[in-house]
Amino acid sequence: MDARLNIHVQLRGDLPEIASGRTNLLAQSMEGMTRMQAGGPAGDYGLLAHGDGVASLTRFYAVLARRQGDAWVREEQSGLGDVAPDRVCHVRALIRTAPNVVVASSGRFVEERTTLRSQDRPARHEVRVVAGLVRDFAVLASPRFRVATGREGDVELRSLYIEGEEAAGRRVLDAAQHAVRTFQRRFGPYPYGRLDLVEAPLVGGAGGVEFSGLVTVASMFYRPLGGSGGGGDLGMLMGLLGGVNVGETMIGPMLEFVTAHEVSHQWWSGLVGSDAREHPFVDESLAQYSAALAMEDRYGAPRAAREMARQVAQNYQMMRMSGGADGRVDRPAREFASELTYAGLVYGKGPFFYPAARRAMGDRAFFAALRRYAHDHAFRVVTPGDLRDAFAHGRRRAAVRRLFARYFEQTHGDQDLGHGDQATLLGQWLPEGSNADAQALLGGLLHQLGSGDPAGQSNADPTQTEEALRAAARILQQLGSEAPATPATPSTP
Repeated sequence: MDARLNIHVQLRGDLPEIASGRTNLLAQSMEGMTRMQAGGPAGDYGLLAHGDGVASLTRFYAVLARRQGDAWVREEQSGLGDVAPDRVCHVRALIRTAPNVVVASSGRFVEERTTLRSQDRPARHEVRVVAGLVRDFAVLASPRFRVATGREGDVELRSLYIEGEEAAGRRVLDAAQHAVRTFQRRFGPYPYGRLDLVEAPLVGGAGGVEFSGLVTVASMFYRPLGGSGGGGDLGMLMGLLGGVNVGETMIGPMLEFVTAHEVSHQWWSGLVGSDAREHPFVDESLAQYSAALAMEDRYGAPRAAREMARQVAQNYQMMRMSGGADGRVDRPAREFASELTYAGLVYGKGPFFYPAARRAMGDRAFFAALRRYAHDHAFRVVTPGDLRDAFAHGRRRAAVRRLFARYFEQTHGDQDLGHGDQATLLGQWLPEGSNADAQALLGGLLHQLGSGDPAGQSNADPTQTEEALRAAARILQQLGSEAPATPATPSTP
């Protein structure tokens, strides 16, 4: 019998505040490193909080619990990975703010108006939103937001960034436009009419977080290196490693890769749903490879291979260098011992199934499989078997099944990606012509920060870390006049 149950819930609360000093690049690098090494609960990355004048309202509403078999899941056993529900829903929302506030949200605005102050009511801004077939609903708002807009075919894109950070805001918009173009060609149509790309004061080292029709990108990628909180020392430190613009050398590629990764989630977990608690690799590993595809289509295969080496494989290699063991990628989020292990396996090792399958299948069959996977499972929830079977068919079926087992179920990570060493990891990011002594100094510093005991416990103190960076910057300033040595040759898995 069909029936409808109406439940009315009233929620009220105050958003916790994120100190502005936590959101720059140096602070987040140190916080993320310490957090990943130490293990323990992952937290929410500041998704339900306010900082730098931005209010982040994500996962702020009550949802029906997930079901496993015939039982409700009454508590989450891990804070790792995504905690959003996997089923689609429809949302109607009325958002009220002060008159000067700019709003970003999932869905589309069906009405937007500002009412003036009256005798019995203050002035306010109202936005009515409709979001259909979404897996979650997010709102970010700020009086400091500025907006850059663009289009890719029928898709409207808005980049919302904090005033004074227009260059990064437009770079995010540009990266997103190219990513949407690649993904529509490779995977099929974008599932929603609009995409908001929003600067957010994320913490805990998170680069970005995805929601239906909206993605956030961490403020640390928008902040100039000369900003507060030690960024100036980091900028001087990195600038002396060859005298080039560190934004172009490191931050720019990171920002573009993170943007493409988050945009790809509109297909992998947005269009094609998966159980992020039981099988987090299903969407995350594919999103990592999708970001590399966006780089390949824009810059060519050699650049994509370089980004796979330094933005994907290094997750695995850093895990191994810190004492983490290779292991099965396909496991529930609760079974990963730490964020370091989770990142190393799900974000670092798992994505390499896709280039291996592409080589085995050939481009035509591989991309046909991706499009078929997106089309056949649109707005449904897939299993790992559905993902495997999308690629494992035809004459290469047995070979692809073996590759699926190799990368997601077995332990061949060192053989496939390499154990990693400090010189190789550093060489992936340093510009050509970097001073040899500077490389050695920074390599030693990174080793100090990243090394721990065999259990992966770090003894790095954030205050001592910042002082070490300042000291390194001063030493590098003295080394700056020496002739540069030949840099290490980056390896590409």
